[in-house]
Amino acid sequence: MLGRLFKRNKDLPEEENRKLREAWLQDMLEKSQKLSRLIHNEKAGWKEFCALIEDYIDKAKKRKALTALDRATDAEIQSLKYIDHEIYILMWVMRIPQQFIEGVEAEIKKDGK
Repeated sequence: MLGRLFKRNKDLPEEENRKLREAWLQDMLEKSQKLSRLIHNEKAGWKEFCALIEDYIDKAKKRKALTALDRATDAEIQSLKYIDHEIYILMWVMRIPQQFIEGVEAEIKKDGK
């Protein structure tokens, strides 16, 4: 994921590209450490934020389950689609920090550092 964000410049020598990649990777590592502190610090509020989102997702799933599809109108079915999309996005939001951290770690391992 992150490797695709760093584009090698074909006009620059390989040594310059390596230096730019190292600087980019160092910047990503610093951001990864900040996110790690956010999700692992008990006082940062990340766990509470995720708990609120999970509660909202549970309520949205219950709303979906209460809708009888055999009697639903087109508008209600479209609303259910929106709820599904909303659930997907919220679950993705909760995974963003950990995905970023794992991506940075994979890039560092890839470079052999």
